[in-house]
Parts: sequence; structure tokens; C-alpha cells
Amino acid sequence: MALFKKELTQKQIEKREAAILAKERELHHLEVLKQAEIDAKKEKIAPEGAYISLQNVDKIYPNHVQAVFDFNIDINEKEFIVFVGPSGCGKSTTLRMIAGLEEITAGDLYIDGKYSNDIQPKDRKIGMVFQSYALFPHMTVYENIAFPLEVAKLNKDEIEKRVVEAAKILQISEYLDRKPNALSGGQMQRVALGRVIVTNSKIFLMDEPLSNLDAKLRVAMRSEIVKLHKKLNTTTIYVTHDQTEAMTMADRIVVMNKGYVQQIGTPTEIFNKPANMFVATFVGSPSMNMINGVLKNDRFFIEENFSLKMGQEFTEKIKKFYENEILSTEKLLKQWSDKFLSRQTNSQRYLNIFKNNKINLGALKNFINCLDNSALTSLNLEKANLIEKFSKETDIDNIKNELNTILKEYLMEYHKTNNPDIRNHFNNINRFKEVLNGETIPLCLGIRPEHLILTDVVEEETLSLEVSVSELLGSEYFIHLPFMDLDLVAKLPVKKDIVTGDKINLNFDMEKIHFFDPISTKKIA
Repeated sequence: MALFKKELTQKQIEKREAAILAKERELHHLEVLKQAEIDAKKEKIAPEGAYISLQNVDKIYPNHVQAVFDFNIDINEKEFIVFVGPSGCGKSTTLRMIAGLEEITAGDLYIDGKYSNDIQPKDRKIGMVFQSYALFPHMTVYENIAFPLEVAKLNKDEIEKRVVEAAKILQISEYLDRKPNALSGGQMQRVALGRVIVTNSKIFLMDEPLSNLDAKLRVAMRSEIVKLHKKLNTTTIYVTHDQTEAMTMADRIVVMNKGYVQQIGTPTEIFNKPANMFVATFVGSPSMNMINGVLKNDRFFIEENFSLKMGQEFTEKIKKFYENEILSTEKLLKQWSDKFLSRQTNSQRYLNIFKNNKINLGALKNFINCLDNSALTSLNLEKANLIEKFSKETDIDNIKNELNTILKEYLMEYHKTNNPDIRNHFNNINRFKEVLNGETIPLCLGIRPEHLILTDVVEEETLSLEVSVSELLGSEYFIHLPFMDLDLVAKLPVKKDIVTGDKINLNFDMEKIHFFDPISTKKIA
């Protein structure tokens, strides 16, 4: 394959890149499936202490689209875990894999110490509440709640006992004779919960159960579910795209984006110590302010006439971060390089070159000719010269070693050009090195609206800005202030009237600011 030519249109280039990426996904899919077959034969040992454990779980669909990447978590018994993230991030897919409604492509699921990948959903002792209530409209509330028990063929006395007890817990005893069309949204949601409670399931899985309710009812049902969890002491996994639900309900939060786990931690950890820019801006309302600037001479310059003093220790910490990023990225690229080389040298075309301790020159010529000439040229190697050189060589091991070295360089050069993921990693290394060698270090400062402090005293590190929008929310203001090309938002207590057009002075709470690398988006300090 030749590299992109200058006469290609941008659309053609994008189409080709998409085709190359699709091929890479397909190859990755096949590798994951092959590795999964190998791993399936290994002895399965449940991790100690975890009631539910997901280890290196991937979900890849037949069209080679990967929904979940390398998901790892250990969940304790009676813990309330919330998966949160934007639509399409893989949170519901992960929940469905735990329930057994989706097949796990690769990785291991353990429930209560048992390897559960192959256990049928009905045998997992799991109760699930879906986004839609899925109530039978022709049945009464009593009949809806009792339905799973009747399917399990329990006797009538046991069914009545469980239904009455669940209705009492959910405070819907007076509605048992009604049908769903005579209930409010909140009452229908309680019936759906009751249907799960009566099964005495050890695990509750909830997939956005409150998304169909209005805002006021969501708040009320949120607290009801938390109370229910504490009363029943079941292990609960709750999926939502609402970060407020996650922060108010969870023992621990799993933040997801584009199929990857971004961070796992308590609500306090997620809020105060975000792992990257996505977590920082996704969690918190209003969102964290992100301000670009540069670090120079131990000061962070937001604009030419405004800077914050950071100190030499901070500068050294930032430089150490970039040095570590270079080392870790180079290590990752080496792993990929070894993988590509292994794939190539194990191919039948390659193996045909070396047979019976002799070189098949025809196979060698065909193999080298299939390599991208422009990538070889960039390595200062020519195909004809290679073939001539190897045809004169008699030491098979020497030829293998030299050909492997050439192949490794060629493959990295080719993938650096044609694989967007690897190209980005190469670009990142170059940018990290530029940052370390430059006079200034580009950084992104993050500060939450509540950590901008209103002051009457104007000092060197005080921002004086004009209010563009003032939103009064009872006990606090949301103040919008034009700053450079940003809409800076401050959350201020109501101590005096603040109206549009006022000029106010703000200081940064230096104990609460965060710094992120704009290249990798990781949190630095």
C-alpha cells in the first residue's frame, strides 16, 4: 500500500483512514477472541473478598465495534455502585453482561465466588429494574408483583406473604388492587421495584430506573431507593447518565466514557480528585472552569498581565510528569511493535521464506515486494537491495535477525503513518519532548465555580471582571463572567445583590485548583 498522495482530497483521506481503522479493529477483535479461547482453558480462581468481580472484561459486537474495553472492578457485598457516563459510554452494556443478557467477549465475571460467564441469567440470583417499568397493563399491582413468584411456582401463602411485605416496604399497600393505568409514574416505579424485591435476589441491577420521571419525583425516588438499599442490604449496581444521582446515591462511582473506565472512587474522591479533564468537567454542577495558560519562571500565566505564583517545586513536579509520560508511552509502543512483529513473522508468507534450514528466494522476494515501498524508503532501504543482500547471505539465523529488525522498523513506520491510535502516541511523545525542551509549559487550570472567592480587596492575583449574566438560585448566585475567550462561572453566596453589568473581584482558592496536561488530558496536580 502506498502512503497518502497529495492529490487525494480530504474526504478520500478520511475514508481511507476509516477503512484502515476498521481493519485494525477487525484484527484486534480476532486477537481478543483468540486470547479469550486460551484464557477460557485456564483455571478460574475468584478474587478474595469481592462479591462481584469483573476482570479484564471486553465487549465486542460481530460488526467489530467494541463497546467496553478492559473493564476491571471488585464490588463488595451490600455495596451500592453507580455506573455513570454519557449515552453510549458502555455502562448499560456492562450491566447487561453482569445480568447475563449480553455475552462477555473476553474477561472473567465472578459472582459470590463463582465463575459466572457461562451461568444462565435465571441462575445468577439477580433482580433487574429496567428504564421502562415493563408492567402488565391487564394485571393488578398485586398480580404484577407476584408474577415472578408464580413463574417460580411458589405456593399461594408464600406469594401473598412476600407481596404484602414488599408493598409495605414500598408504601404501596393501598394500591394492590389497582391496575398500572391508575398509578402515577412514581407508583409504577415502586411496583417495578417490588417485583424485584419479592424474588429475594442477592443483587439488584438498575438501568436508569428514574429517567422517565419528572425532576421533583426523581429526587423523591432517589432517596427512596437509597433507603430501600439500606433496609434490604442487597448489593446494588445502578446505571445513570445523571451525575447528581451518582453523587447522592453511590458508595462508589464508576465514571465511563467511550467504553473505558475513567475513574473509580467514592463521590468525594471523584469530585475532589478527578483523574482527568473528562471526569473533572462531567462531575459537578455547574461544570469545572477550564483555563488554558503556560507555566514560565515558576508562574502560571493565564494572560500576559495576569499570572499565579506556583513555585519551583511545582515546576519540577510538572517536568517529572512529562518525563514519566514519555517513558510509559515508549513502553506501550514497544508492546505494540512486538505484537505487530509477532503477527507478521508467524504468517505463512513469512514462514515460507525459511524451510528446511534454507532460504526460498522466491518467497523472500514476494514477501519484501508486498511491503510498502514508501515506508521502506523513509527507512533508507530499497527492496531490490534487500533481496540482493539476503540472496548472498548464508547464515539463516543472521538473516532472520536482520529481517526482523527491518520488519520492526518498517511496521512501526507504516502504522505510525496509517494507524490513527499509534500516530497519536508518536505525536504525543514528540510534543512531550517539545514541552520539556521549551521555555514554557502549556497547562490547563481547572477550578470549580464554588472555589472562586468574592473579595473587596484587589491584589496582584485578583481577577476584576464584569458580570454578563447573574442567576439567583435562592441561597446562591451563578455568575457568568467573560474572561478571554471563556465564559467563566462563579458560584457565590448571596451576601449582596449582584446584577448584570456589575464589576466584581475574584480570587482563586489556591488549595482547590487542579492542573491538567492539555495533550493527554490527565491530571498533573
